[in-house]
Amino acid sequence: MEPIRTDTPRSQTDPEIHALQEQADASFIPWGTDTPDTPACALVETFGAYEAEYAAIRKGVGIFTSPHKGIIEVTGAERSDFLHRMITNDVNALAPGEARRVFLLSTKGRIVADLILLQERERTLIEVDRFAAGEVVRTLENYLFSEDVALRNVSEKWVTLSLHGPAGAKLIETVLGAKVDELGAMHHGRLEFGEAQGIVYRRDETGSPGLHLLLPRGQAAEVYKKLAEAVGGLVPDVEPDDAGHGGPK
Repeated sequence: MEPIRTDTPRSQTDPEIHALQEQADASFIPWGTDTPDTPACALVETFGAYEAEYAAIRKGVGIFTSPHKGIIEVTGAERSDFLHRMITNDVNALAPGEARRVFLLSTKGRIVADLILLQERERTLIEVDRFAAGEVVRTLENYLFSEDVALRNVSEKWVTLSLHGPAGAKLIETVLGAKVDELGAMHHGRLEFGEAQGIVYRRDETGSPGLHLLLPRGQAAEVYKKLAEAVGGLVPDVEPDDAGHGGPK
């Protein structure tokens, strides 16, 4: 099946980022339900250089956009205890700066959503498929009574970029000036660049180090462009340069 080519950005995809990808002759695949209420987003399938893209992840760094990911913000003094009772892993033991993969289950034990929890001192962020974020909020709110807990779907405020490969930490330091090379698996920290602030967490999904950037929507396109420029463009070379760089996807 041929990948879908999109001529206009899907509404859930950052239009500036999408335009840069189209200029590099990317092909796209849809993600999500394409209806007026829940329009699909477009994921880059390839820039037409499969071998080079694979080599970048193994030897340098591949940069992925993730418009299909959403964020739920949970606040309140009793949020950890509440989430601990609702999902499949221990949240009470989760310290600020730690992350954990968990599942939200139905009353029949079926998986409702696959989640990544990022624990902070004043809030917990939940990364989830953006097309499931509303259902997750509604499901959790159904079990709230008098607990000091508030849930908000803040997906529209965030854009997620993912860097996979051994040169990811060096690229972040080069472009954003932040040292993240000592960030352990399933840990996260604040990411400050200029007057903006984001979050970076590590989750290895490809056999190489994986660093995921949660960026304010207004700054994400500029960061993406700078990351791409730092590695020589959107289409990677088969062999990385002396700094270990490959190109982004």
